[in-house]
Amino acid sequence: MSFNFSLSFMRYKEHLLKSAHYEYSKETDDWCAYIEAFPGVYAQQDTVEEARKELDEILEEYILLNLAKGLPLPHFEKFAGVEIGHKKYAKIKSRQSERAYA
Repeated sequence: MSFNFSLSFMRYKEHLLKSAHYEYSKETDDWCAYIEAFPGVYAQQDTVEEARKELDEILEEYILLNLAKGLPLPHFEKFAGVEIGHKKYAKIKSRQSERAYA
């Protein structure tokens, strides 16, 4: 059984985007979007849709950079060995599992 990284990556990113917070700022007349588990992953745009799109791009860059550097990602373990439907995907064998957040 082989690990489908693309599918796990997409599921992980979708899960995080569902937990995003959106707030309207009267001071700047913009929508702000952020994910609490990822300090510095933040977007600010004129509309909610634009803020979500920018947040998605920033989150993807953050995840890929952390993976490239072997840094931990919050809650990634759930998606590295997750069951989707009736299929079980293998866990990634890397330093990620040794240093992942609880």
